[in-house]
Amino acid sequence: MGRPNGNFSVRLWESRFCQNLYLHTSSWKPPAGVTAEVFFTALKERGLAWDPEALQGVLVYQHFQGQSSAYVAASANSWETVDSYIGRLQELMAELGDLGIGSRAYVQR
Repeated sequence: MGRPNGNFSVRLWESRFCQNLYLHTSSWKPPAGVTAEVFFTALKERGLAWDPEALQGVLVYQHFQGQSSAYVAASANSWETVDSYIGRLQELMAELGDLGIGSRAYVQR
């Protein structure tokens, strides 16, 4: 038996909390050069990274450069909060996509 599929894994992760979360799972294809470190640093700099105290943010649970990768945007507050995270995350993904292999410049900001 392999690992649970992505959505099931996210629901198992959610079950660790005392309250239900609003969850949006999806995937994207990070450009070559956008390493997990680059992406996580960008998430933190933009205030998008998962905050366990606030129970909201973006958690990347699968990251492969140039291949399909998965994440969840979650919040204990509301769908509106999740939508806000998704909008800001899409802006970040577009910026990282524009940088492509030159994404190292993003880290140096």
